[in-house]
Amino acid sequence: MKKGLLLLAALFLVPVQAQPTTSEADVVFVAEDLAPYHFLNAQQSEDGAMFALAKAVAKVCEIRARFELLPWSRAFLHSKDDVDVVMVSLLRTPEREPEFHWIGRVFKTEAYFVKLKSRRDIQANNIEQAKKYVVATIRGYGSEKWLRTQGFDERLGNLALSLNSTQLWGMLFKERAELVLTNTMAMRKEVVADGYPPEALEPVFEAKDIPTELFFATGLKTSSERVQQLSDCLNKTKQDGTYDAILQQWQLSEGRAP
Repeated sequence: MKKGLLLLAALFLVPVQAQPTTSEADVVFVAEDLAPYHFLNAQQSEDGAMFALAKAVAKVCEIRARFELLPWSRAFLHSKDDVDVVMVSLLRTPEREPEFHWIGRVFKTEAYFVKLKSRRDIQANNIEQAKKYVVATIRGYGSEKWLRTQGFDERLGNLALSLNSTQLWGMLFKERAELVLTNTMAMRKEVVADGYPPEALEPVFEAKDIPTELFFATGLKTSSERVQQLSDCLNKTKQDGTYDAILQQWQLSEGRAP
């Protein structure tokens, strides 16, 4: 760990330089705005734990890298359809499996059904009981597809889809939805950022069967040589302690309940 902390310190002592243009970069790392994993800091620079990891990987690989924040759907399509574009925290699901090269696992979270504490009338300990209620999640996320496989559907009145996290939490707090299915990555920060009290929420039960492993992933147009290079460099950050040091710096632990 000490060695990893020294390596991490060295990484952030590198002089700040302008990002290479997309055409100049060997690899472009993309993600949605989701603090503390990937976001714009006060200096309007790409920041966060997973971007820090991507920078460490690029340093080990000795490649020129560019980092971009995009709406989730754009980041997903950009990484899937374009060469040498890597999504830095993509949920690995059976549907996505054949569409990407999976470079390496970078984080594991947990998924919970969450409700307002004040809604004591909502009682659910499993999926079948949850089907009695309106469950909200974000359109296009793996959670939407998973809910559909479990029998949730807008036509049945038990599925509500939002465009983003702000709309998602608004649906719950304004009681247009009764439950939210969310992972534990940034729930508290999202709720606070949207002006709602996180202490008003409580987990109902864990969705244990939903995929929760996040990967660096790139589309099939990226060469196998590039994929192997990035995978090897990612593994080196795990072996030398850099990966653990980054999680520690950002006060992250895998699979932490809300």
